[in-house]
Formats: sequence, C-alpha cells, structure tokens
Amino acid sequence: MRRRVGFGIVVGILVALVLATPVLIEAQTRKLLTIASGWVVGAYYPIAGGMSRIVHTKLPGVRVTVESSGASVANAKLVAAGDADLAILQNDIAFYAWNGQLMFKDQPIRNMVGIFTLHPEPVQVLATAASGIKSVKDMKGKRVSIGPLGSGTEVNSIQILEANGLRLEDLGRIERLDAGGASEQIKDGRIDAAVFTTGIGAAVIVDTLLTGKAVMVPVTKAEAE
Repeated sequence: MRRRVGFGIVVGILVALVLATPVLIEAQTRKLLTIASGWVVGAYYPIAGGMSRIVHTKLPGVRVTVESSGASVANAKLVAAGDADLAILQNDIAFYAWNGQLMFKDQPIRNMVGIFTLHPEPVQVLATAASGIKSVKDMKGKRVSIGPLGSGTEVNSIQILEANGLRLEDLGRIERLDAGGASEQIKDGRIDAAVFTTGIGAAVIVDTLLTGKAVMVPVTKAEAE
C-alpha cells in the first residue's frame, strides 16, 4: 500500500480491504466466524451479508455472522482485540493501522493480513439544495458533518478540506454523525453538508438524493491532486 493513499479515496481509486486473523485458515474446523462490517445503511453491511451467504454455500457447515459496526477504524480495533475474525476496511485506514499513524499512532495493529480487494470507495460530499454549496470550498462557514470521531470518514474529511485550502476551524459548525444520522440531518435541513466515505450506490447516498433535497458536490481531479 502506498503512503499517499488518502487522496486515492478522493479521486475514487481507493479499494476496501478484507482483513483477517490467521484463524481464517482454520475455517473448516472453526464452524463460526464473525465479520465486522459497517453501518446498516452503508455499503459494507450488505456486502458482508453477501459474503456470508457465499461462505455458507461453498463451505458447508461453516457460518459467518455479520456484525454491524462503526466501519473501518472500529473494525481494525475489533480485529486487534480478537473480537472479529474478518473485517472490511478502507485501504488507507489499513495502512495507518499497520504503520501506527494518525488514530493508531499509539497502538499499531499487526495481527491482520489482507485477503482481497472489493471495490472502489470514493469520498462523496452531499449538500442541501438550499445551501448554495457548489464546491468543497463553499463549505466554509457552513454546518458540516465530517463523520464520527476517530473514523475513516473524519480523516478523509480533513484531507479533502486541506486539499481545498480549508481547515476544520473554517467550518461554521462541525457535526460528527454516522452516515445514517448525516443523511437524516441533510434531509431535515439541520446541517448544510456531509462527507461520506462509502461505496458507489450505497443506500444512504441514493436515499438522500432521491428526496430531491440534496445535491452531490463535485470533487475535481485538480482539487484531489
């Protein structure tokens, strides 16, 4: 994994990694495995459900239980603690965990290994139609959700703001909502914009846009670079 992975998310080339402890090798003797996914309204949860069904079909007698979670950062910590056998992570968060950077600076996580990549996971920015936000720079002075404290979305929010010459202090009000909460507050007009790090076509994005109350804020290649 390359160091400059954070901006890979911004331009939509980031892929999620599925990580596991070595116990996966013993799946045939271990009859029950647990996979940490993400929020129910996000992309990880249904993907994990699909993986669970594939395992059930291909490995008779082996069950995979899907657990909802706070997504990448929480999942890395669940693997580290032995509370999950498998987990879905953004590859930038996996990089930070392995190298002890950012939210993992005091406790690197090494008891995990990448198995395969799943899908591109771009940072997606939504704003209320009434906010007048047309670009990331327009979020200055606005009410913005940057994701839960310590989450991968929070890290990506800071990165995308910095790429546009902004800091957290430039926002009018900061909210730290999960994907579902951010969606609801955009629809209700309680916040002006929100950053989501989730797969293309995630239910939370589609549902928010279908209300007609939200718009997608473009992130250009030039901004990402």
